[in-house]
Amino acid sequence: MNIFITGATGFIGTNLIDFFLKKNIYLTINIRKKKLVTISNSINTYSLQQGSIEDDVNFFKKNKFDGVIHLASLYLKSHNQSDVKDLVDSNIGFSTHVLECAVQSNVKWFINTGTFFQNKNRKNYSPVNLYSATKEAFMTMAKYYYENDMIKFYTIKIPDTYGPNDTRPKLINILLESVFSNKQISMQGNPNQLLNLVHVNDVVNAFYLLSTQLFNNSDSFENGFVFSLDSSVKYTLKEITDIINLCSNNKLNISWKNSSDTLSITRPKNINMIPNWKQKTSLKNGILEMLQF
Repeated sequence: MNIFITGATGFIGTNLIDFFLKKNIYLTINIRKKKLVTISNSINTYSLQQGSIEDDVNFFKKNKFDGVIHLASLYLKSHNQSDVKDLVDSNIGFSTHVLECAVQSNVKWFINTGTFFQNKNRKNYSPVNLYSATKEAFMTMAKYYYENDMIKFYTIKIPDTYGPNDTRPKLINILLESVFSNKQISMQGNPNQLLNLVHVNDVVNAFYLLSTQLFNNSDSFENGFVFSLDSSVKYTLKEITDIINLCSNNKLNISWKNSSDTLSITRPKNINMIPNWKQKTSLKNGILEMLQF
């Protein structure tokens, strides 16, 4: 299997390429110019949009990729007016550029990455922020390609993720840092708010399973199908802090600022699981693993 990957230097991407290399999958990853990263010698690299789109298409044609895994995106929980152009350029413009290259070079399938943030309060579509609106916009752009049978296009929507070596300012990381610093954390939100958390290893496995099934039969699923990675158990904010207290033999110093906010982004309305995928890492075991790191 020969795959082109965008966003390979992000949290999910770095874990994904490590997993795929162990499966002896040939990888080419997109690297932004001027970004200093350490890459295995067994991985081919390329920088899209450094020349003309014809150059990029020719590169795709030369390498004859079986599929594309598109992880790259600009994530902003909230945006300023100066961020609008970057969000649109990255999440719509660049994404469409990659898809066009795949189509013009006869790549068989394209796996896109979506987010549960596209489905506020379990609606079919209700964006939590401009970031999730741009993710939905790209999926709308992609309909032109796959409804005209130019490529097999699929999306995996993912909830909040966590795991070792995660440098993002995410909830689990902030809480675990407080375990060691003993600094008080001001938690804004409803302690009973449910969260949907999936360990990065389970996310990576989902991409592997879908890639393998598409490689063996690119007609396995209805074109344009959307899959979701749904945690088998959801925990409230309070339950998550209790699990961390238990795993660390410590007590987090938290100041709760209660809120009646009922926003729910735990899962989309319709959940379609990838065949043979199931969550293997429980939140407790995932946190224990992170504490060891």
